[in-house]
Amino acid sequence: MKALKITFCTLLAISALLLIYMCFSSVMTPINFDEERDVREKAIIEKLVLIRNLEDEFKIQNGKYTADWDSLLLFANTAQKQEFVKEGELNEAQLKAGLTEQKATDIVKRGDAKEIEENGLQNFKRDTIFTPMAKYLHIDKETISQLPYVPYAAGKAEGDGETKFEIASTEAYEADGKVMPPSFEVKTPFNVYLKDMDKQLLINLNDEKEKLERYPGLVVTNTGGNWEKL
Repeated sequence: MKALKITFCTLLAISALLLIYMCFSSVMTPINFDEERDVREKAIIEKLVLIRNLEDEFKIQNGKYTADWDSLLLFANTAQKQEFVKEGELNEAQLKAGLTEQKATDIVKRGDAKEIEENGLQNFKRDTIFTPMAKYLHIDKETISQLPYVPYAAGKAEGDGETKFEIASTEAYEADGKVMPPSFEVKTPFNVYLKDMDKQLLINLNDEKEKLERYPGLVVTNTGGNWEKL
C-alpha cells in the first residue's frame, strides 16, 4: 500500500510538472517565434533597402528599373554616381559687377589666383565629381555579391547561395489613358525565411496575411516597403 501511494504521488508530481511545462511552452513558443522573426526580418529589410537604393540609382542612369540580378550587381560594381558640388554664392555687389554663375565658374576653373581674388571668388566652387556607386551607397563588394540571396533561407543569417529574392520590373506603359511610370518589386515569403520554425505558427501567420489580403512576407517596390505601411 505504501509503495502504491509513493508511486501515485510520484506520478502526480510528474503530471504537475508536465502540465507546468506545457503551459510555459504554450506561452513562450509564440513569444520566441515573434522574437526570432523580428531578428530575421531586420536582416532582410536591411538588404531590401539596399536593393531599393540600387534600383533607384539604376533608373536614374538608365531610365528604367531592372529585374536582372546580373545587370544590377554589375551596375553596383562599375557605375559612377555623378554629383554637382556647389559652394559659395554670388553677392549683390558681384552680380552688379557683371558676374554670373557661368563667368564665376570659368574664372575659378582657369585657376588664376589673382583673378579669383580680384573677383572675390576664393570660396566659390562649382564642380562635377564622380563617385563609385558602391562607395556612394556605402556597400562593399562582398555585400553586393550577396544582395540577391535571402538571409535565413537556410536558417542562417547569410544567404544560402540558392534562394534568391523574387525580382520583377515593368517599363513605362499606358493604361486607361494614363502613362504608368516604370516600377520594380523585390520580395520573399515567410515560407522561405521562417521555414525551419514552428510549423503551426507559420501556418497561422500566412492565414492572417491572407485574410487581410496582404503579401505573406516582405516586399519592397519603388514606392516603399510593406513593413513601412503596417
